[in-house]
Amino acid sequence: MNYIDICNLLNIEIDNDSIGTNGEDIAKAILGYLTIFRVVFLGERYPIVDFYAEIAKDVGKGYPLLFQVKTTASDLDDQGRLHVAVPNEKYKALCQRPIPTYVGGVSLNNHTLFIRPAFDETKYVSFITPNMVLSLHDQLDCGGKLLAIKRDVINYWENLKAGEYKKAYHSIV
Repeated sequence: MNYIDICNLLNIEIDNDSIGTNGEDIAKAILGYLTIFRVVFLGERYPIVDFYAEIAKDVGKGYPLLFQVKTTASDLDDQGRLHVAVPNEKYKALCQRPIPTYVGGVSLNNHTLFIRPAFDETKYVSFITPNMVLSLHDQLDCGGKLLAIKRDVINYWENLKAGEYKKAYHSIV
């Protein structure tokens, strides 16, 4: 049974807001698992990003990252892809943030979080491939994938050399 079947069976009304809220809750639980990341929900009014996160337990650097999360109650396609769409303007704005950015797609049918990087604004999102799927049903696999995202974020910031730039920056304030 999928999410919609269960809601119908229990006579629970479904709307887009409840689907989105459930997906955000699942995404936050998965991203915050093992406290690799500190995850903060930004609220409905923030236009581009749903979650701000930092690498936890790294007081010196923090290494921030951003997530846009989309949710679906639909099944995966034959290739195991999750069909969630990010409007092109929103995706482009996400990519233009000077910080590591990711799109997360939540499947309510199996409580999984599909992740794809959002670095290239020419690659719009209409689905997410099953390359990086996180689920608390396989906690060891989930932890390994969260560590891979952590390494990706650290690589971004260390190659950017933002710490050197900030020390050399002359603020006008």
